[in-house]
Amino acid sequence: MSKSNTKESRSGKSSRSINKHLVAGKSSKTSGIHRVPSALRPSGSSGEGFLALISPKKPLILKQQAREAFDAMRPRNPRTLFGGSKRKPSGSKILFSQDGVSSLATHKGQKIPLEILSATMKEKGWIRGDDGRLVQPIDLVEVEEGFVTLDHRRVVASLMDNVRRRVFARLHHSSEPLPKDMLRRFGLDCGATYGHAVKKRLASNFRRKTPSKELPVVRKASPELEKMLSHRMKDTGFIKLN
Repeated sequence: MSKSNTKESRSGKSSRSINKHLVAGKSSKTSGIHRVPSALRPSGSSGEGFLALISPKKPLILKQQAREAFDAMRPRNPRTLFGGSKRKPSGSKILFSQDGVSSLATHKGQKIPLEILSATMKEKGWIRGDDGRLVQPIDLVEVEEGFVTLDHRRVVASLMDNVRRRVFARLHHSSEPLPKDMLRRFGLDCGATYGHAVKKRLASNFRRKTPSKELPVVRKASPELEKMLSHRMKDTGFIKLN
C-alpha cells in the first residue's frame, strides 16, 4: 500500500473515531456524561468551563475524576440556591426548565423549523464550525435534582425521531456568576448566578415550576410559515425536508 493510501486510510479511521463520539446510545456506560475528544474541543476552550458530550436519555452522573475537576470550578463563596450545589445531585436524566418551546429554532440568525434542525443533527451530529470542532454548547446547571438545561430547542431536536445524537454542553454550578451576555438574556442584575437564571425561567412557566424530566411541549408555528422557511434551506447546509 502506498504512503498516500496509508495516510488516507488513517484519516478515514480518525474521522470514523471522531464521529462515533457524537452518537448516543451505543456506549455501555451507565452515565450520560462523556468527555469531549481533543479533536472536537473548540480551539482555546481551556478557560470555558467544564465541557462535555451528553447522552440525553441517560442519567447524568459525573464519575469521580470528572466530579473532582468539576467541583474545582465551584466559586469559593457559593450562594445557596436549590439547597446549594454542595449536595450530591440525584443523577437524573437531563431536566428541563421550560414547559414549552417554539417549533422554530434560530441558527446563525436564521429561523428554521425544528424538524429540519433535528434531521440535520441526525445526519451530521452536533453543530460544528469550519474547523470541524464543536460549537454552541448548551448550558446545564447542577441543582439538587440533577442537571437542568437553560437551552431547550436543540435538546428537543436531539430527542426527536430517534435522532440518537449526543448534545454538546457546558456544565455550571448553580452558584457560578452569570456572564454579561447571560445577564442580558435573562434580564438579571449584576451578581446573579446560573441558579438565578434557572429560577427565573421556571417562574415564567405556565405549568411546571420545578425542573422536570418531561419533554417541553412544542408550540407549532403556522404551516405556511414552516413551509416557507423549509424552502429557504436550499444550499444552507441544512437538510431540506420534502
